[in-house]
Amino acid sequence: MKVDTARIVLRNIKNSKIWIIVPIAITLCFLSWSFYNDSGFPGVPSSVNVSEYNRSDGTKVRSHMRRPPGSIQSNDSSDFISPLILVFCGYSALFGLTSIYFTTSNIFEEIENSKKRISTIQEHKSLMLKKFIGRREAKEICNEFSFDALVEMPEFLKHDKNNKCRYKHDRTPITPLYVEFKSIKYTYQVCLEHVNVLKTLGRGQPRSKYLAEIEYLSIYNAKFNTFKNIFLSRTKFFGYKYSEKELHDFFYLNFQARLGESSLRGTFYDSGLT
Repeated sequence: MKVDTARIVLRNIKNSKIWIIVPIAITLCFLSWSFYNDSGFPGVPSSVNVSEYNRSDGTKVRSHMRRPPGSIQSNDSSDFISPLILVFCGYSALFGLTSIYFTTSNIFEEIENSKKRISTIQEHKSLMLKKFIGRREAKEICNEFSFDALVEMPEFLKHDKNNKCRYKHDRTPITPLYVEFKSIKYTYQVCLEHVNVLKTLGRGQPRSKYLAEIEYLSIYNAKFNTFKNIFLSRTKFFGYKYSEKELHDFFYLNFQARLGESSLRGTFYDSGLT
């Protein structure tokens, strides 16, 4: 996909009427200058010194200043009109040049916008192709996996992309797996990442209470790492680079499908993969 520069130029010339304006401006400028030239350049000052001389009839003419030869005298009837014609000539030229300037600016601006639009379309197509390849390869890989060890979830294990871990994260949790418990007034959610590293989650919530959930997370992560290695080895030939987040998206969506989830839309990291 390329920018049709010729079409853009022709369309702007047609819409701006520059093909009418410029010839008219040139014609008016030429005619006004010709008229001014024929009138004898009335704007030229008296700059020639004439020495004293005697005419043929004996009249003595004193020395004086006059305009150069070819220019009109100050008492000529066109002495006032001709400078206005010169101004009109200048405005005609300015009008034509201004039309050319704005038309050219519009042409370059439209060409630049067309390039940006084409670049955006190409990037979008590339992104869609990247996602398509990722979904296809992820599905083929996960179809070769056995998820039997992950079918039965422990008692306190939940999974939801919108879970809000009570502990601060510098990044989004790697998995949406978490546990939930109630305190006196509040219900807390803690992702399995923190469950795995903390000694206690709160009053009456020791780490030992969630050993089955921690074991489930280790199995899940092991399968993900296997999936990741196979996926990257298969997709490297396509020239696309997938982030860690995208890999978790692909794996979790297929994991849900294998567990019998009926709807995958809106699950774990709403990244437009479904």
